Amino acid sequence: MEKKIHLLVVLIFIGSLFSGCEPAEESFIINEADSLEVTKEEGDFSGKLQDASLPAYFVAQLSLYESTLLNTYTMSLLGRVVKGAGENKTTTFNYRVSGNGVTPQLDSFYLEIPDCAGNLLSWTPRNSSNLQARAIKWNSSISKTGSQDYSVTYAGDVPLGIITATGIRGSIEETAKILGPCKDVFTLSGNVFIDADQDGEKEGGEFGLSGKNVKLLDGDGNEITTISTAADGSYSFMVLNGNYRISISEDFLNDNYYGIGDPNIDLQNITSNKSALNFGYFVNQDNIIYDLENNLLLDTQPTKFWVQEIRNASKKNASYSKGEIAGFLTAIENRLNSPFQFGSDKIRSALSILGNPIKTPFEEFIQQLLTAELNVISGRGVQLSQQERDAFHEALLTYSEGVACRENNQCSAKSIQSSAAATTTKLVSSRDTRMLSSFNGSGGI
Repeated sequence: MEKKIHLLVVLIFIGSLFSGCEPAEESFIINEADSLEVTKEEGDFSGKLQDASLPAYFVAQLSLYESTLLNTYTMSLLGRVVKGAGENKTTTFNYRVSGNGVTPQLDSFYLEIPDCAGNLLSWTPRNSSNLQARAIKWNSSISKTGSQDYSVTYAGDVPLGIITATGIRGSIEETAKILGPCKDVFTLSGNVFIDADQDGEKEGGEFGLSGKNVKLLDGDGNEITTISTAADGSYSFMVLNGNYRISISEDFLNDNYYGIGDPNIDLQNITSNKSALNFGYFVNQDNIIYDLENNLLLDTQPTKFWVQEIRNASKKNASYSKGEIAGFLTAIENRLNSPFQFGSDKIRSALSILGNPIKTPFEEFIQQLLTAELNVISGRGVQLSQQERDAFHEALLTYSEGVACRENNQCSAKSIQSSAAATTTKLVSSRDTRMLSSFNGSGGI
């Protein structure tokens, strides 16, 4: 019995010698003691990213870098995993590198560590690896048919970007782009607005147009996405490095307004954020005045009507109560960055603007603007379909408020509370005033 046991031990020892002499065809095995937990996200691509805030068109751009061919090996992002909360939050990027049967085998592998990623906490596998300038290098080989998983963990919630990976097989070295932390993601932003002074620049007193379509196209002219401007007329796209065109071709103001400058903005080799990519529009005053006086049906009232209604509010046979008038004036104050701020005694301030004798062209303009605002807020205006009506009113008042703010040195610095609030101003255009009086149906009182 003792001889049999001795013979079995010898056979096992000899077998281990032969297995040790075989070529290294198997992938490097992670030492569990050195590794972090590697979570492999299954399912659709969006699920791997763990970032629901990303717009769909940008996720589609990122998906092009989910997997790449790196020196004949396939490298794939298995998932981005965010764990913890507050100061303990971490972000791990998990990868797999797999051979496709081509020799020589992969000898070493680099993964970029971009500056924007912040504090690097750990990586796996740790064996045969070292941290270099802006990269981690693994000196362990992967056989031509084997595979190896890698992970890199950073502090905080690190957003997605595009990084580089480098693989070396013998004397052959190649680099490819792959999804990773934060690098090479940029924003393109601007405004669609009424350019009251026609200088092509959006200033504090010039207001944006909401709900207007802005297109993003790639360098070949293919549409990537169309988004609508926000309430303040702003828009923003997320993009990767490349060539783009931003376009606004919708004639949303018909013939009453025209664009200032080119409706297309071409951007080459984006490597940083770009802002102030603006599209300005200006009122075609002659055309809109003609339409208001000859073609459009109006349900508006002149200034004298509103003076009487405000003075007689809540009295017998009055159309509106004081509460309703105060509500109109509050709504006017809240329109955009309104040039009108009536103070604590709103009715008195409004009467001062509408009822006092006119001394300057600017006071006449402001009187007509407040009249137009009261008409619109109370439900009056041009007789068009609801959508056309809203668009017409928005554009008319947005432009006119921009003029008022420009003449009054911008709304944020000084708002109008009475007719005496701005007596020293630039010369307001008579066409601006006539356009409003045509809308209201009369000149002053």
